[in-house]
Amino acid sequence: MPPNLPPLSGPQNTGPRNNGSGNRPAGSARQDRLICRTQPDPAVTGLKLHQRPAAASWKALQNIVQELGLKGFAFARPLPATSEPAAGSPDPDRMPLDWFGPQGPDPLPFSSLPAERRQLVEKRLRLCLPALRSAARSKGPECAALMDLALQVPDLDSLWIIGEGIVLAPWGMRRTEQAASSRASAALPVALSPLGPFLGLEPGKSPAEGDNRRKPRSSAADQPRRAESGPAEAGAAPPQHRLRPFFIPAGVELWLSVVLCVLTGLLFFGLAFRAVLLLGWGSLWPVALF
Repeated sequence: MPPNLPPLSGPQNTGPRNNGSGNRPAGSARQDRLICRTQPDPAVTGLKLHQRPAAASWKALQNIVQELGLKGFAFARPLPATSEPAAGSPDPDRMPLDWFGPQGPDPLPFSSLPAERRQLVEKRLRLCLPALRSAARSKGPECAALMDLALQVPDLDSLWIIGEGIVLAPWGMRRTEQAASSRASAALPVALSPLGPFLGLEPGKSPAEGDNRRKPRSSAADQPRRAESGPAEAGAAPPQHRLRPFFIPAGVELWLSVVLCVLTGLLFFGLAFRAVLLLGWGSLWPVALF
């Protein structure tokens, strides 16, 4: 079920002119609006999945958006900014790209919005971006990895507001210093992106702690502490006391046998002597003993 996105209420977009206004070249099936144009830049790196630029997988990403029913968010479609048929797949590291979005009022970059409207945009991002990641993960690890690449942008001005919709352009790119930070950190690279705060991910957490939180395993140092706490903890069973077997060395066992035999003999001797006294055979007691 798609999230209930708040409206981006505000005046008509009559703000700054977009970077490279115009429509797609004649003969295209859809007359989408040109939002911006990017040039190959050493300070910005295009992200790839299995050596394929993420920007070349626009259709797969947009299918996830449509299946989820997100009508207030879209990935801009990248196309090579050239009429040469041999240009190939969109690759921001090799060629300039034109990024197209839906028709509507003039696109507004995020930085040009008033503070009140920026808060509305951020509220919508906190709803739709985690939903997109969750939908991509449900399709398998390949889609999940592609979505994490697509949600990495150079800065927040990759967010364009067209009427009541948010369009991401460019996407699947990050600055070189962002790439260095992600290599030096155990966090998900997408968490270090400018869109990371809207994904519900903490930059200091590892991937396992971002989405699939697991209980930490108990170490050997915790076991004595657990024993001291006793059965008062929830779910702890009362300790069971076991009787330890009593072992007697072989030499001691032999001496004990001899002592027991002597004591038994003395006991019977005492009983016989008492019987002689009771029967009045006191004068004959030495004879009675033999």
